[in-house]
Amino acid sequence: MKKLLSALLIAGVAVYGCQSKKEESKSSEQSNSGSVMETVKSGVSSVAEKAGEAANAAKEAAQNTVDAVKSGAQQAAQATKEAAESAANTAKEVASNAANKAGEAAQAVADKASEAAQKAGEMAKSAANKATETAASAANKAGEATSAAAEKAKETANEVAQKANEKVEAAKQAVAAAKIDGKKLFTEKGCAGCHQASVDTVGPALSKIAAAYKGKEEELLKFLKGEAKPIVDPAKFAVMQPNLNTTKAMSDEERKALADFILSH
Repeated sequence: MKKLLSALLIAGVAVYGCQSKKEESKSSEQSNSGSVMETVKSGVSSVAEKAGEAANAAKEAAQNTVDAVKSGAQQAAQATKEAAESAANTAKEVASNAANKAGEAAQAVADKASEAAQKAGEMAKSAANKATETAASAANKAGEATSAAAEKAKETANEVAQKANEKVEAAKQAVAAAKIDGKKLFTEKGCAGCHQASVDTVGPALSKIAAAYKGKEEELLKFLKGEAKPIVDPAKFAVMQPNLNTTKAMSDEERKALADFILSH
């Protein structure tokens, strides 16, 4: 349209220019004025026709452009709609798959938790049974220990009582022995024939015997009773045999008095 208007303007200017020149040179160009005007009219008419054709062509081109744009916009809108629907369907499928997988995972976790709870219950039951068995065993052992302790206490009490009785008996023997003269008994029973106070003769000296049995009066009494082996000059024990029969026949009080006399050296 702009090109058409420009062409019309140029044509008008040309016509005006021609008229101005004609007015200035009327005398010289009057004869040709009619011909020029016809030519100008013909040109203007031709230009107007061309301008109309151009305008129609521009209008058609504009309409074609509008139709093309409209069609492109519709196609773009349809494509966008289809893409949106496809994206929505894809998202829906992804969400559905994710929900299914989440449900499966939750079920798996629930199954594992159930198994763990069952195992925990079994372990707790086993622990309780073990604790019960342990408690019962401990109770039995405690009972056995108590019985053993009671038996041990009984044995200890018996031993203490026995030792107390022995001490009482020993005290009685000591009292009775104190009434017996051990030196006189040593001489009368023939012991002086083999034993001297500090010199070895047929048998070891009394001082040697006392040193060997120091703090061991019970051992000496057992020897005199024939219940223990000699610890002083065992090689001479055969000579002691006849007199040992004599000491065996003595009473406990007499042997105690004899031992006290020997150990006094």
